[in-house]
Amino acid sequence: MGCRFCEGLRGVIDLIRPANCVSAGTGPAAAALAVGARPWTAAALFGSGFFAYAAGVALNDILDRKRDAVERPERPIPRGAVGVVAAVFVVALCATASLTFAALTSMKLILWYVLVLLLAAGYDALKKRPSFRY
Repeated sequence: MGCRFCEGLRGVIDLIRPANCVSAGTGPAAAALAVGARPWTAAALFGSGFFAYAAGVALNDILDRKRDAVERPERPIPRGAVGVVAAVFVVALCATASLTFAALTSMKLILWYVLVLLLAAGYDALKKRPSFRY
């Protein structure tokens, strides 16, 4: 058995699926570089895309936790590596990080990211109809 902190950290890493987040960040960064943006702008867009995706997959796991307990028990929430409250905190932290990176590029971009985050959250909430019980 490893330390509890390490197990929790591993659970959070599994929850946000960082390999997928990298793909989500490269699109905005590559587009920025393609139109001649400065490297720091591309880096900020990468961070914003990375953390927006992380927030989305973590929220999806929260809303799918009952189904995942049956169909995907290896996922972090059903296996007990991350609690629901901690997962909600991860979603909030990742969404905040995404908006912070967006703010480094443009205030208009923040409005777009807020819209995207709200649409993603709304889609998940309406599609899955969560009970929000712990």
